Amino acid sequence: MEAATRWRFSRVVPYRMVKRATLVNARIKWVKDPALDAVVSRERHLRPAVDLVHAIYASATGGGGGCGREGVPVHEIPSRRRLGLPATVPSTTAFMRRHPAVFHESRPSPSSSSPSSARPFRWFGLTPEAAALRREEAAVMREMEVELVNRLRKLLMLAGAGALPLPVVDQLRWDLGLPLDYRVSILPRYPHFFRIEPAASGVAGGGAADERHWLCLLFRDPRMAVSRLQMDAGGEDEGEPLAFQLSFTRGFGLKKKWVAWLEEWQRLPYTSPYDHAAIAMLDPRTDAAEKRVVALFHELLHLTVGKKTERANLSNLRGPLGLPFRFSKVFGRHPGVFYLSQKLATQTVVLREGYAGTELVEKHPLVEIRESYVALMRVGREDERDAGAGAFAGEAALNDSSSSPDDDGVAKNPRNATFCGVTGAE
Repeated sequence: MEAATRWRFSRVVPYRMVKRATLVNARIKWVKDPALDAVVSRERHLRPAVDLVHAIYASATGGGGGCGREGVPVHEIPSRRRLGLPATVPSTTAFMRRHPAVFHESRPSPSSSSPSSARPFRWFGLTPEAAALRREEAAVMREMEVELVNRLRKLLMLAGAGALPLPVVDQLRWDLGLPLDYRVSILPRYPHFFRIEPAASGVAGGGAADERHWLCLLFRDPRMAVSRLQMDAGGEDEGEPLAFQLSFTRGFGLKKKWVAWLEEWQRLPYTSPYDHAAIAMLDPRTDAAEKRVVALFHELLHLTVGKKTERANLSNLRGPLGLPFRFSKVFGRHPGVFYLSQKLATQTVVLREGYAGTELVEKHPLVEIRESYVALMRVGREDERDAGAGAFAGEAALNDSSSSPDDDGVAKNPRNATFCGVTGAE
């Protein structure tokens, strides 16, 4: 990462069992990272747009990608709240009109059986470019399905009981690369791996008042119980003082006392997030337990295709993953491993080592598809801005040629011309 200073500490010095003060009460200044903020910002509204593309494509083609309707009536479009659009977007239709390179609107003429005065429904379909991109995405999903299923298996293996509430999995679905309908399109094809059970059936973590269904892993493959940190270290055995790769934003002030603590913390024995027997023996009040929490989220973020997820998506993991109270504080206490972006009116946890500047070190094929969606979403918005700039330039040229007011005695205002050329700016 060009805009950051990389740190890597030696793993050869054994850790001495000396009681050390933890970082619990230390105040670490948050330093803005423009590159990683840009990574988060560029995906604004991407997820609801892709979900809309999927819904329209499936409805128009009957789910099979074959010939069908050219679009869907507006009453079949998911609502703004269901898509997770912010309150600043007045409606789903307004959102689709903002992106004319992705969605096209039509108003079919009323049928002969309808009264001539009847107002026809508005229909929304996909542009040829968006439909082609959706077909390409579906092909990538089919090709990468086994790999995505293994990501889900490893996520469930992070839980001691091998099970997570379905709402928790749903929150991480997008980041894992799973399709919107993964419950019906993927899970039934792998009955030897997955089973959905109600909490009342005895799933660990489900209380008497827990009415959620849980996704259970039926088979743990010990060959998969190797973390990314262990693989990068050449498959070193657990208990070795494995160190995390650290990087800090340029300008990050590192106090000597804090650096000394961090060097000692890096030399602590590493506990794999998949070794639940060893995890149970850790004292939650020690630095070694904190290193285990960091290791768990380091592994979880590596399971995501974009090496990031919203902090809110992790809020319900404490019980199933056996995490301590206020576990999310590790994101702020270890800024060399994680970066907390404040963009898009939320907090997003980004794995620093996953990025070199604004680019992923290892780019998943689904990420490339999503980048194509982003580029397509920008087409209409950039055209609107260009139109606004052209209107502004025209008004400026006219005012330069003559300083006289209009016929009604009011001089033209180039600022208003620019504003009118950009509608619904995000």
